Amino acid sequence: MQRGASSLSLPWSPDPDVEDARRSSAHFFEDRELIYSKNGVCRVQGHISLRGYLALHCRNGSGVTLSWTPVSVLRGLHTNNPDVDKEILVQLHNISTIVHRTYPPEHPMCTGTGGLDGEGSVEEMVMIGVDGKQYPGFRFPSGGIMGLLRVVSRYFSVDDRGEAETASKANDHTYRLSSLKQSLSPIGRTPRSRSVPNFPVLSPRGLLSRLFGSASAEPLSSDDGEATEATAGACVDPVSREAGLADLVERRRLKTMRLALVAWRLEAYRARKRRADVSVLFDHGDTKFLDCFDDGAGPANVTTNKTNGVEDGLASEGDSLSGVTHEVWVSVTDPRDGHVVAPKTFLRAVTGGVHHALRKDCWKLLLRQYDFKHTISSRLDRDTQVQSAYEALKREWKLAALSDEPSDAEHLASFLEHCNTIDQDVSRSDFHDDGDGDYANGLRSVLRTYVYHDLERGYAQGMLDLLEPLLFVLEEESSAYFCFSHLMERTGPRFDRDADHGVEGYLSKLRSLIAYVDCDLYDKFVRLDSDHLFFAYRWFLLDFKREFAKEAILHLWEAIWAIEALEMDHFVVFVALEHVRANRSELMRCRNSTDVMRVFNTLARDCDAHNPAEVIKNSLVVANQIRGELDKKGLLGASDSTI
Repeated sequence: MQRGASSLSLPWSPDPDVEDARRSSAHFFEDRELIYSKNGVCRVQGHISLRGYLALHCRNGSGVTLSWTPVSVLRGLHTNNPDVDKEILVQLHNISTIVHRTYPPEHPMCTGTGGLDGEGSVEEMVMIGVDGKQYPGFRFPSGGIMGLLRVVSRYFSVDDRGEAETASKANDHTYRLSSLKQSLSPIGRTPRSRSVPNFPVLSPRGLLSRLFGSASAEPLSSDDGEATEATAGACVDPVSREAGLADLVERRRLKTMRLALVAWRLEAYRARKRRADVSVLFDHGDTKFLDCFDDGAGPANVTTNKTNGVEDGLASEGDSLSGVTHEVWVSVTDPRDGHVVAPKTFLRAVTGGVHHALRKDCWKLLLRQYDFKHTISSRLDRDTQVQSAYEALKREWKLAALSDEPSDAEHLASFLEHCNTIDQDVSRSDFHDDGDGDYANGLRSVLRTYVYHDLERGYAQGMLDLLEPLLFVLEEESSAYFCFSHLMERTGPRFDRDADHGVEGYLSKLRSLIAYVDCDLYDKFVRLDSDHLFFAYRWFLLDFKREFAKEAILHLWEAIWAIEALEMDHFVVFVALEHVRANRSELMRCRNSTDVMRVFNTLARDCDAHNPAEVIKNSLVVANQIRGELDKKGLLGASDSTI
């Protein structure tokens, strides 16, 4: 970029990225003040309807000028068709009447042929000159004409002549313009003084042509082809004019550079913050669970599934996991006493799913009822301990409910209120129907026991959704209670209104992840006022329980538990990202926030179509790619390896 250019051409080549800046400068008249501007105004003449830019300029002592330029001219896309490229210039002191015409929504003009997109009524402005000449009409976005009339009323006496219905069923409101006011500056405002010498008023096309080095710049012409009075009487020294334009170019160049620098610094800050926010997703705080294990110290028959690429981490891109089958279970346990000798290999295999006959023991391992060092006999002892502890806890609330004089009446009253809510929710449960009601009774008992001993958190809708799969798989109230209590240590904070650990914290992490991975989709959410991502609220609260079918959610849950135990604490956020990206094409076609919610509500009703294996695999692929990028930038610790 060259500095101090003395010619009339810009010191850089035109770039499509500065299109908006060029549009905003298209109606820049050095000797006039811009008092009104409106994009998306259509010029109507016969069957021609062209979109363009309309502006009002004021010059002391010379009146108010209305100018309109088609979008094609502003973009430099001349068609060489005088009807299409024609620019309009009207001196308002030559106008006697302005007609504000409104077409109702049922009018043919509002069906999409009127030149304006959208629904509702169409507004048209028709100007009639003092000589009776009717000028081309302009169609405005809703409310635009009244804004223009408010500006005009600062400079002219505007007489409202009332409303009448025309033969075409349009409503015409007539305004008479008269007696140009003495001071053309609105009350309380002073015209802007400029240090640039006076030179002829140039059309947007002429100014752009001069700025970009074309020799074909022409003065702005009026709608009847005659030169304006400002141009006709102008005699400006060419040297002064060139010096003024060169100064204008330099000032605009410096302003553009300053704005670009500010925008670059802001974007750089946002990019750093996004990277920092995303790097937090790979934190792994619960390392005690596996630190004491080494998969290489097991018996000779313990093997890792090398063919599936899981020896040194979870599935990489293109890999697939066979899951925990009977063969894999035998390979990761000691044949002498049955304890798990290769827990990391076991967890990697879990991401591929668990055979249902093995789920009870596997889930007790994943949810910490069993330790990996427990043998078969010690597991049985552990089950007995859990059963005894659960029965004692259950007995407490039953005795309190039957007591005539409870020790803490307030505590009991609050507990009974929660019980009523639990009963209502359980009556609507449809996850599993055992026919004799034992499953529903088990749900009530487990939830009541949990709430009685943690009344500070109490019961919240959604807890039943987390318990249903546990009781279905474990089949025992005691084990379901123990595993549910552990699960609530992980998911319970999401039921709180905590900005960092509640659902809002997860929505914030998903927001940062979407912005990092797919900025176009994130910008779409921002434009549609959907960047709050409320559609994902239920996903995080219930770990996608209502988004997947029965068998699919069992697979998804055990995979999430295994990955978060083995590698990172927030894998569920990558699952949410995959759920969003899988529907990217539909989301990019959305026109408002209601459409966005409709996309995900439709998906929830079609939960059978979601394949958990694909979701897990794609989520791991994205996580691996992001981990690699952040690791290259030094934003991850040396201990973080590929998933």
